[in-house]
Parts: sequence; structure tokens; C-alpha cells
Amino acid sequence: MAVETEKARGAATIAEPPLGLADAFQWNDRVGPLSGKSIIGVLAFLVSWGVLAALWRRSNPPLRPIIIATIVLIVLGLLGTFPTFFQAFE
Repeated sequence: MAVETEKARGAATIAEPPLGLADAFQWNDRVGPLSGKSIIGVLAFLVSWGVLAALWRRSNPPLRPIIIATIVLIVLGLLGTFPTFFQAFE
């Protein structure tokens, strides 16, 4: 039974909201907190895209630091999906 519970916790990964925020993220009763997390994620992406587009509109930024930052963020995102990693921060 404990293994099944552990698998269920692992499936939620780090995207599980803290207990106080779970109700705040529940914008649709059929979907639950996932609706709020998804909408906030999309809004964060669109805002960051708009800010970077405005900052880099007339410039030619060096590509190397952008690629390095992208790779680091992707690796951290993938690493955060493994239960052994995010459970170390509980």
C-alpha cells in the first residue's frame, strides 16, 4: 500500500500546489487545481515572451548565453520531474 501511495505522490511531481494554494488554483471544479496551474504557466510564458521581444526588438543578443540558459532550464525542468529529486526538498 505504501508503494502505491508513493507512486501517486511521484506522479504529481513538483507541480503540486501547497495545501493553502490548492483551492486558489481550482478555477474549474471538473479539472481541479490543474486548471489554475496551466493558466498561470501559459500567462508566465506569454508575459516573458512579450518582455523579451520588447527588449530584443532592435538588438542582436549573443546566442551562446541564451543557449546555455535554455539548456540549464530544460535540464532543471526535467530533473524536477523525478520524485527522488523533488522529495529531497520536502
